[in-house]
Amino acid sequence: LEVMQRESPDLVFMDLQMPGTNGYKAAVEIRALEKELAVSEAKKESRQRTPIIALSADILTGTKDACFANGMNAYLSKPLNIHSLLDILERYLYEKADRNI
Repeated sequence: LEVMQRESPDLVFMDLQMPGTNGYKAAVEIRALEKELAVSEAKKESRQRTPIIALSADILTGTKDACFANGMNAYLSKPLNIHSLLDILERYLYEKADRNI
């Protein structure tokens, strides 16, 4: 979250299982921070909503739905499939890039 306060990343890869927290909680906190920053920066150039991509080896039913319900934009399962990763990068970064990814 500290990085999100200082910078506006083009994309966040969020592991669902991290020491001390989990990806769901972190995504909710990022979305709340974005709302807070949008209000405080209303007169300045507005920030775009940062795409959050979930990463998990969890294959339980409902994991993807929980990711979306907690503010994430997409879900990638581990181990990563290179084609799925490239699809995500194209979808969320192509507009910001000056060339194909």
